[in-house]
Amino acid sequence: MNKKFRHVVFALLLAFATLLPMASSASAQCFCTGSNTNTNANVVFVNRFNDLVNTFDNSFLLAQASLGTTRVSLLASAMLGIPAAQINIRAASFGIPVATFISTEIIARTVGIPTATIVQAFGPDRTLGDIALQFRVPIGLVAARFSAFTSIFLNDIAVQSGTTTSTNTADIEALLILIFETANARLEILAVRLGDATLDVIVLTRLSVETNTDLQTLLALRSRFRDLSIGTFSSAIIAANILGAAAQLQELGFTLESFDVATPLGAARALAGFGIPVQIAVSRIDTFNRAVKDDAAAMPEYKPDTYPKYQAQSLKKLCRRLDNVGLELLGRMLQFDPARRISAEQALKHPYFKDLKKQPVPPPNMNVGSSSSNAPGASGHAGMGGNNNSGPVPMQTTHSSQQHGGGPNLGGTSTSGLNRKL
Repeated sequence: MNKKFRHVVFALLLAFATLLPMASSASAQCFCTGSNTNTNANVVFVNRFNDLVNTFDNSFLLAQASLGTTRVSLLASAMLGIPAAQINIRAASFGIPVATFISTEIIARTVGIPTATIVQAFGPDRTLGDIALQFRVPIGLVAARFSAFTSIFLNDIAVQSGTTTSTNTADIEALLILIFETANARLEILAVRLGDATLDVIVLTRLSVETNTDLQTLLALRSRFRDLSIGTFSSAIIAANILGAAAQLQELGFTLESFDVATPLGAARALAGFGIPVQIAVSRIDTFNRAVKDDAAAMPEYKPDTYPKYQAQSLKKLCRRLDNVGLELLGRMLQFDPARRISAEQALKHPYFKDLKKQPVPPPNMNVGSSSSNAPGASGHAGMGGNNNSGPVPMQTTHSSQQHGGGPNLGGTSTSGLNRKL
């Protein structure tokens, strides 16, 4: 297989992989039931939830001791989308510690009810696990929220202490690009199942809960930014909410217009400029989309997956002449879930292509009108007619023969190592 055809095949595979729909993940199930018949399951649920809360409490206290109150307040406000001052005020008004307020807010957001309703359920000998059981909190989604908080705290501690380095800027931007693309892909699938109008209502209602923003404000913003897809709009709103809360900026409309948060690169750079870990945006956008999926699945008009399910076949059997490195790349490109699928940029950096050496492109001859060429058939125009080679020369790619074995010489062109056929 010559190298040009090989690159065409992989380009087509990448394009095909990008168009694959997202695999519908099963909704996180709550152990709680409508009766007391499943006592053991309820006990398991309560214990697991309390373990999540205890882990979060410990990471919060460790972060305060390691990072200081100011930094922890910034991280918490970015994760909740609530200014730090308001977090302290609201916690004091409920008469509970800040860490407990955050846990209560997580429960309230997950089930879409006011925080005050959760606080009113407090009582003697009642744990947050008992309260979560009462409100039938989906354990999968709430676990993701607690884990995200804990991860943000511990990662910041590691960076500040020097035990790890901060993530490379290019990697951060690539991660945010992926999460924007995944959000769009997921919401496009939901739009097919519910219709654009219904999906807009679900998304805006969930955004109101996740960002503590009045629904009418979001409706007004949606009308102003109608040119954005609903996925990009929701991701931009969350990024703006993070900036507004942590950096104490003005209302969402101001942030949307003042910062390029509607693009992944713009959002990443704006967050980094205020010292806000971009991983917070990744976590919040991902959690938001999971919540929207659950909200959509509860709608009566929701059409669940009706696609037939097939058992995966071995790529090694299908592509017998492709080596293990190529099989690994192909497998990552054909992941059904966009969140697990390799991006085109990442694929081009895969070890499968590491032995391809790029040759610099010679600059084009700018004497387009020159007729000095004596080549037969020269027409006086660079690159047109005869053998005039004064026009732009395409990039040439050579392949080292040291990798993946050699191969026959086709048509006088060296193709060493390019004979790994699908």
